[in-house]
Amino acid sequence: MTDRHENLRTALTEIAQRVDSVDLYDRAFARSSQIGRRRAAATVFAAAAAVVLISAGAWQILPRTSSAPQPPASPGLPSPTGLATPTPTSTPAADPTRGLGKATLRFPAWPRVGDLGQCSTGPVALVEGTHADNTKGVQIHLASATLTQLDGAPMYIAVVACSGPSEGQVQQAVAYRKTSAGAFTVLARVLATDEEIHTIGEISPEGDDLKIQVGQQTVAGSAPPEYSHLNQWRTFRWNGARFAQTGGPTTFFADTSVADVSATASRLVFQPADAGCRIGTMTLTVTNNGPQAASDVSAAVMLPAVAEPDEQCQIPPDQGYQSVLARVGTLAPGESRAVTVTVIAGEPIDTPLVLDQPYYIAELRTGDQRYPKTAHFVIEWR
Repeated sequence: MTDRHENLRTALTEIAQRVDSVDLYDRAFARSSQIGRRRAAATVFAAAAAVVLISAGAWQILPRTSSAPQPPASPGLPSPTGLATPTPTSTPAADPTRGLGKATLRFPAWPRVGDLGQCSTGPVALVEGTHADNTKGVQIHLASATLTQLDGAPMYIAVVACSGPSEGQVQQAVAYRKTSAGAFTVLARVLATDEEIHTIGEISPEGDDLKIQVGQQTVAGSAPPEYSHLNQWRTFRWNGARFAQTGGPTTFFADTSVADVSATASRLVFQPADAGCRIGTMTLTVTNNGPQAASDVSAAVMLPAVAEPDEQCQIPPDQGYQSVLARVGTLAPGESRAVTVTVIAGEPIDTPLVLDQPYYIAELRTGDQRYPKTAHFVIEWR
């Protein structure tokens, strides 16, 4: 072995000995928190009968991988792949919210839903953001955390969830203060899920305000239709005693005393398959019964699983998973407008050629609120 090879072996050995293990979960959690504060997400479902249901889909803990990082290549030596070695960048400061995922926390009283077991109020020791209570059949999970300021002192807003196998989930956003000893104490609950708010999403601090994304879903299941949901941004502020809502909508339901919108629907008829793809069309007639104009009107058309298209089919831009969003626009008082809805599907799975079930509905909306009236329709395969 030449001196050059021996020097190379010695240098790599020294580097490997200096590499410390890192907590990949904390690093990923910190990064996701940074990204989450810069963008708004949308996806929480809403649509189907008169009764609001919380998703009762299958409960599953996703596995988390944690492989050790590889040591950096020695400066001046070629990369094993033959590519140039990336220029090292400075390591960002650790996100202070990462400590919540390893902390012992207390929680305000949890809302109840269905047969979901009693969720503990603590103290609960989280391990990588999770605590499983096998005796009660529930799991508590830290969904997200945001660091902000209140009266010049750090305040931590944690979105925590309690869930059980096939029995739904409840969430709450809780404000914590950190003591000099490093413990987290509850300041107050900001909000929790209930019969109307089904999910708590992104949190965006803006000055003294907390903007929180909330969602509603009325189609139960582990994989609801894509457009069967609504998201809203609501603003909260600490008033010295509690967090009070100061901005944004206060309900997911449109005020029908302003504009009462209804609709009728024709059959959704699918033509014979062409290269494995079926084109379905229906006419949706939307009417504004007044007394004022209705703006940003749309209809979320819910489809059965039989309408899922094959991969080779050309899908319209407003068609999502088991649903289509039909955009109507602004309707003056007394105005009616007919909208053609186009759906691309694969072959039907069910035996009946005519499907007449209450599930197949068009839900009417104005912006991020929905009208109580829906239009039911029949599906026909030709």
